[in-house]
Amino acid sequence: MADDDVIKQNLQMKLRVSEEANKAISGDLGTFVKNGKLYIHPDTYEPLIKAGLYREHGTVLEFISSLQTFPTFIAQTLGWESPEQANQAYLLLADQLTGYFPEDILHFKPTKRGYGARDPNEN
Repeated sequence: MADDDVIKQNLQMKLRVSEEANKAISGDLGTFVKNGKLYIHPDTYEPLIKAGLYREHGTVLEFISSLQTFPTFIAQTLGWESPEQANQAYLLLADQLTGYFPEDILHFKPTKRGYGARDPNEN
């Protein structure tokens, strides 16, 4: 299978729920990767589903997107003190997923844009 095919397959990877995963603690989702699959504990998964942060039977890519987009809500949902703890948990997850997903997805940096009027003297 070519690298592009592997990446396409990984983009459809489902998040698996397992008691073998650790329960989330501040700054750590308790996830693990085994045989190319990402596992999460049900006590972590269920509050995220109930809060609408992730859809049941969704992909790991959707999970990544929620973690990148809503760190404050993730932290509140899991009873953590700050969004920085959710960001720390995301970085641990991104390390686990290195090699499964492209770097630009795992460490997405939106383009900085300036809004408003431009200086007419600028070229």
